[in-house]
Amino acid sequence: QRNKKREKILRVGRVHYSFPPPPKGFDIPAEVELMICNDKFYSVPRVQQLKFKQNGTFEECTVSELASCKSIQMRFVENADVTKMKEQTELIFKSCKNLQELHWHEAKFIPDIIGKDCGPSARKRMKNLKVLSMPYTYPFTHEDLAQVRDSCTSLDRLELRGSYYVQQDFTIVDFGCHGDDASDDE
Repeated sequence: QRNKKREKILRVGRVHYSFPPPPKGFDIPAEVELMICNDKFYSVPRVQQLKFKQNGTFEECTVSELASCKSIQMRFVENADVTKMKEQTELIFKSCKNLQELHWHEAKFIPDIIGKDCGPSARKRMKNLKVLSMPYTYPFTHEDLAQVRDSCTSLDRLELRGSYYVQQDFTIVDFGCHGDDASDDE
């Protein structure tokens, strides 16, 4: 069963993140995987992001490394400051002139980063984005979904695996695996 899923993912040939991550799951990583801190962003493989510490283990990613990048995966550090994250992501979006896929794990501050309150570079990139994946984002509000709809007008695929929001009647809605036909939900 697992080998069939891997074969299918490889045949499709697109960026794919499994939950749980390797070694149990199977990933085809984005061109650049970023851990975004309040003052810098680092190139950190996804499997090491949850254990990330700003201690010199990982190299700072430069904007020149992002220039031709079509796909990025990013995650914010714990206790991230919204103003600092907006500055860092604006710099990233300004640098990624060819961005087509954004894999934003555990997304936070959606209106400020890619929605109505985002910077000019983010606004421009979101209009041309083809894939937006925001797994394990919670709570994901109605306003967040509206922000995505209004900002990302060229999307071919929206992945919200493991994300949920609370409706006005306090019912929790789990998005499940929408848009990911090669899902690896083990």
